[in-house]
Amino acid sequence: MKKAIIAGGLMLFIFSCSTRTQGTASTVKPVYKLTEQQFATAKNLFETRCGKCHDLPKPEDHTAEKWKPIMDQMAPKAKLTDEEKNWVLAYVSTNAKKQN
Repeated sequence: MKKAIIAGGLMLFIFSCSTRTQGTASTVKPVYKLTEQQFATAKNLFETRCGKCHDLPKPEDHTAEKWKPIMDQMAPKAKLTDEEKNWVLAYVSTNAKKQN
């Protein structure tokens, strides 16, 4: 038990000393490069699952950078698998508002 606490404290120390990198809009890319069929499936998932509980947002309502945390929050509510979530993220990122 004592070793686990020491190891945990050491891990916290190591991770707290590392620098945090932030991506810019130009470095944000879709998680997956989708095939035509996957893209159509992702569009369908977005329209059916994401529009089931609320008005469907347009992909161009947000930048690709903003879609990531939105998808992280909403995918469990839409009962998307990890693969489906990544496909939908790729779909909305491809059609997202461009950074100025």
